[in-house]
Amino acid sequence: EVARVAAGGVHACALRRDRSVWCWGYNQRGSLGDGTRTSRSTPVQVTGLGDVVDLAVGGWHACALRADDTVWCWGRNQYGELGDGTTTDRLVPVRVVGL
Repeated sequence: EVARVAAGGVHACALRRDRSVWCWGYNQRGSLGDGTRTSRSTPVQVTGLGDVVDLAVGGWHACALRADDTVWCWGRNQYGELGDGTTTDRLVPVRVVGL
């Protein structure tokens, strides 16, 4: 069962009731979080991310709030939108620093 769906500019993600996140769509900049740059027309599970309680999706990136109150983001990072202190695109979730 799906608890929440969020759509971005090039992809969409769903938070399932089991607290896993699944994404689909364009993936050139890592928007799907599955460790690849392969676009998908069906959902794939975001790698290494569990116990998610909320989800937000931007144009080319996404962020998840875990039950332990940490925030994890993946995808395009051209302007530092992932919050990891870099401008490097991330193909899998990275923890936002300094919150």
